[in-house]
Amino acid sequence: MAASVAAVRRALMDSPERATAHGKRVFWDWQTPAVYQSRRYLPPAIAQHQPDPLAPPVIQPEAPPDDLQIPAPGQYGLAGRQAELRQLERILQAQSVVLLSGDAGVGKTELALALCRWFLKPARAAYPGGVFYTAFEASHPAGLERVVHEIGTAVAGLDFADLPAERQRRWVAAYLQENPSLLVWDNLENVAGFPDGAPGLLTAAELPNLAQFLSEATTGPAGTGALLLSRRAAEDWLPTPYAAVALVGLTEYDRLGLAAALMEKAGVPASRAGGDFAELLELLGGHPLAMQIAIPPVKDVPASVVLGEMRRLLGQQPDGGEPGRSAVLTVAMEYAFSRMSRRNRTHLPFLALFQRRVMLDVLSHIAEERVYGQVMGGDLTAAASRSLLSPEGGMQSSGRSYAACRTLLRAAQAAGFLEPVSPSVYQINPALPWFLGRKLGAQTSGGGIRQLETEFVRVYADTADYFMESLYENQDTGVTAVLAEEGNLTQALGLALEYRQWDNAQLLIQPLAQVYRMQKRFPELRRLRGQLLDAVGHTASEAAGNGAVDFWQYLLGTDAMESVELMDLDRADTLNRQLLDYLLEQPDGQTDPRTAAVYHQNGLIATRRGRYDAASEWLEKGLEIIDGGDDQESIADATLLSGRCATSNGSTAPPKNGMPGRWTFTSACPTTKRWSKISGPWVPRPTCGLSMMRRATGITAPGKWPKRTGMKQPPPIFSIPWARLTIRSTCLRRPNPGISRRWACATGWE
Repeated sequence: MAASVAAVRRALMDSPERATAHGKRVFWDWQTPAVYQSRRYLPPAIAQHQPDPLAPPVIQPEAPPDDLQIPAPGQYGLAGRQAELRQLERILQAQSVVLLSGDAGVGKTELALALCRWFLKPARAAYPGGVFYTAFEASHPAGLERVVHEIGTAVAGLDFADLPAERQRRWVAAYLQENPSLLVWDNLENVAGFPDGAPGLLTAAELPNLAQFLSEATTGPAGTGALLLSRRAAEDWLPTPYAAVALVGLTEYDRLGLAAALMEKAGVPASRAGGDFAELLELLGGHPLAMQIAIPPVKDVPASVVLGEMRRLLGQQPDGGEPGRSAVLTVAMEYAFSRMSRRNRTHLPFLALFQRRVMLDVLSHIAEERVYGQVMGGDLTAAASRSLLSPEGGMQSSGRSYAACRTLLRAAQAAGFLEPVSPSVYQINPALPWFLGRKLGAQTSGGGIRQLETEFVRVYADTADYFMESLYENQDTGVTAVLAEEGNLTQALGLALEYRQWDNAQLLIQPLAQVYRMQKRFPELRRLRGQLLDAVGHTASEAAGNGAVDFWQYLLGTDAMESVELMDLDRADTLNRQLLDYLLEQPDGQTDPRTAAVYHQNGLIATRRGRYDAASEWLEKGLEIIDGGDDQESIADATLLSGRCATSNGSTAPPKNGMPGRWTFTSACPTTKRWSKISGPWVPRPTCGLSMMRRATGITAPGKWPKRTGMKQPPPIFSIPWARLTIRSTCLRRPNPGISRRWACATGWE
């Protein structure tokens, strides 16, 4: 401890200058760090827990890691707020649930994240069970499923996700009741919808489940607490008693600290910090986001001019304003927007369509399209390439398009609207889309906005197709890209459903579903599919009436596949029955390969239940349809599984053709994949039949796939005949030369 204090003092002495509103000043504050011991403290002895050797195996909670996926702070971090931090800490000691309310941009998230970091390391003893942060963003399908999954996997590892959904919920609730933890739920106003009357993330039937979970978690003997962040001063759907705390602007001292940091970063000379500058700070009321937008212009314009313009704009604001939004923030945005060039003012409102992040590549591809220039009333780029994918499979855009969009985003960053994540990725403050949406609505007509949204969907559908390829070429990079763009993919998916673009909706859901599967977020994926079926139709007749029967088959087929993997056989059986009823009603249903895929699924279900006679019958019916076709690997899969069923049932007859004797694959596999008579038991050749089954079921480890010309590793979501046979070329946008038809049909490229 003494060495730590000495190191801090030495660092302060080596760099004595501190940033202030009047420039850098020398401070003799090296004496400030000090440690005092007010009483003798003897920690209790730690007794090692000895588990019962006769007890059944259970998932044991482990010590959560320190980071727990807590988001990184903003570019300025927490400005001051030390008194508010201590206030929240004391209130949480007295009240298990605290609702922190405040306008957009006032600093609720930064304050909460600082509190998370405090409880994760210096004050870890207060919540040894962990600190768990969840954001209910409007663009993400977040619900109770995500809360449970994030807590459970952080504590017990990814194996936790193998439990059934209801058991996951009970396990997490029990953990929180027995281990003091802190839940931090951000953007809670979106759960029930904000402003009042807007649709929420959860339905009226789902809200009680989330409220009950919060009540169970925070009423246990361990003392688990919850910090809820909302733009509402009260959340009426929460029956749990809570302490309400309203967050306002920064205090005078904290304002000066943030102003000093902003001036230093923007290069504002200290000579500008006169009396007019003090009045400007008073007008801004210590609103952090408004200060980040209004102070940098003082570098080029006297503070008196900025103050006069903002006062004028403030007088033009309607009485009452917008709920959950400070008038001074709107005025600061209006002033910063008015100072931008006409070209930037014309094109910046388009960013209203993006959620949380904007990728320079995606923006440049949209901006170079003719539709964009016609609607936005100005040509941001000219003579740009119109192809999203390069011949090598990478993303491309013209240099002129890229440079023009980069200039636009850098101007928005300088105005305080965006924060850089990387040179080509920018983060959008949640308060910005509302403001830019108003500008976009005033600039274009309703038909023009529809055209822009349609173009947004088209480009993100192509981007989703590119992400699918990235997911099996480099899984780590692909997963990172999909999660970073999850908000925009979900935004595009919602627009595709609104405009009934079912083919694009299928392309958009595929990378999300694949990443959810890889992270074992099955309850979330099932909930997302349920929302899609609400729009498409839950029955074949409803889907056919909406023109979305192919999308309906895809949703039910992949759901049935996952249900078999999760051993939810009753659900899989119900879904397959729906699919089979529809397919057999079609004129060519008896010979449709999709019918064979359902038969194959039924065979898998019967195998899981140990009904090998029924499984063999289903598999034989499927083989009768696809035998002799081009999909040789599907034939091998079904034949091998049929042989295993017969072996398990004690039969020595071949699975088909009625030929006597004992059988295995011939050495010509996988070209012929037929049975031939040999002596000995029924054993598939490990280098032939078994490898084919591994290839079909996705068991083979990544990177171990056979090297074949034009063949890429398929993602696990397309690991059975159903998905391979149901994704049709009607969904496909452009061919990818050299890829086999089998995987082209599976991945949406042919």
